[in-house]
Amino acid sequence: MAEDTLQQTGVGQESTLALAGQVMEQARKLVRHELANTTEELRHEIKRMAIGGGLLFSSAWMKLAALGAFSLALVLRSQERPAKGPALAGLGLAVGATVLGLSGLRVLPRHPFAAPMSQVKKGLTDLRSRLS
Repeated sequence: MAEDTLQQTGVGQESTLALAGQVMEQARKLVRHELANTTEELRHEIKRMAIGGGLLFSSAWMKLAALGAFSLALVLRSQERPAKGPALAGLGLAVGATVLGLSGLRVLPRHPFAAPMSQVKKGLTDLRSRLS
């Protein structure tokens, strides 16, 4: 009778260990999957931030060029020379810089890294619920 009890206990322990191993394997798969999703989301956010930053940087340089063109127009005008060309170039650069700047602001994420962080929190919550 004692042997039967020991055998039953041994079988129970083996199945418990197998079940624990399955739970751990599922947890590993879940963590890997969530990590892959989060990594992809971070790459997407960084790409958007880089594009938006590049557009804003270009806009700033165009604004400086517009300022230079307007300065040239003022200098030419003070010497009573025609300044229409530089003034129009400065106006075109200023408008282009404004469009680039607005495009850069539109591309930038409003709340950077919010989506990946919420995915990480959701994954941790799921993991906790599966492990408990």
